[in-house]
Amino acid sequence: MMNERKVIERPYLLFLGDAHDHLAAKTARGIVDWRRDWCLGQLRLEGCNASAGVDDISVAEAAKQGARTLIVGVANRGGIIPDIWLDTLGEALDCGMDLASGLHMRLSDIAVLRDKAAAKGATLFDVRHPHRDFPLGAGIKRPGKRLLTVGSDASVGKMYTTLAIEKELKTRGVAADFRATGQTGIFIAGDGVSVDAVVADFISGATEWLSPDN
Repeated sequence: MMNERKVIERPYLLFLGDAHDHLAAKTARGIVDWRRDWCLGQLRLEGCNASAGVDDISVAEAAKQGARTLIVGVANRGGIIPDIWLDTLGEALDCGMDLASGLHMRLSDIAVLRDKAAAKGATLFDVRHPHRDFPLGAGIKRPGKRLLTVGSDASVGKMYTTLAIEKELKTRGVAADFRATGQTGIFIAGDGVSVDAVVADFISGATEWLSPDN
């Protein structure tokens, strides 16, 4: 079942695959940094040179401990799902887990995973790809306050800065809510929009949808 409207269930098994360095595993590391209690452990293939800083665990052991979703915690060049990952992803489906990925390549476009998920009643979450249409931005002033973090490149700390601000505001009793605009943030927040996968004409509308009146 490919239905992104279903909630991504926890706890997570973080799949690092054959990530060649820590930067390639930034999704898994981000989840651990901000939602450590959601993570049962990590699964690394031979040749993986990264770690999310949690215990290594097999698919079978993670299933025994109650893992509900295998998260692809890798952000590799081109956002692809290589063939060497498929046996492990298929094993997770066999063990009753859902799969979730934020890569450009969709889990639901891989026939062997799509067919197995359908047979097992599992869900494939391709969180980088929006599950709804967005209107054009209205540009109308709205009530409430919003804080936008921007940077000159990827992986410079925009999300971490925002999450740190949210955490501090909450400790001060201020109502604050992090709104995710990328795949790692969606796994941390539980919802959001990967704006780099939204057609440019509708990014402003997606942003308004993501940050409504408050």
